[in-house]
Amino acid sequence: MLIAQISDTHIKPEGQLAYGRIDTAAFLAAAVAHLNALDPRPDLVLATGDLVDGGSGEEYARLKAILAPLAMPVYLIPGT
Repeated sequence: MLIAQISDTHIKPEGQLAYGRIDTAAFLAAAVAHLNALDPRPDLVLATGDLVDGGSGEEYARLKAILAPLAMPVYLIPGT
């Protein structure tokens, strides 16, 4: 079994950058595309740690939309 892990994505609301300069959503979308392109593909993805930055519903909805294209199951293990 091949497992990929994505950690501490710190997704922020649309239009906001982490630390005023890092587009975490774009980096996560690139990671999703990379995982889907791997051969062999991982059997599953673990997304761990600080998945969103502030804990808002808007951030979690954005995280869900970014992870949706994954071709394999994703399991969320949020941190504190």
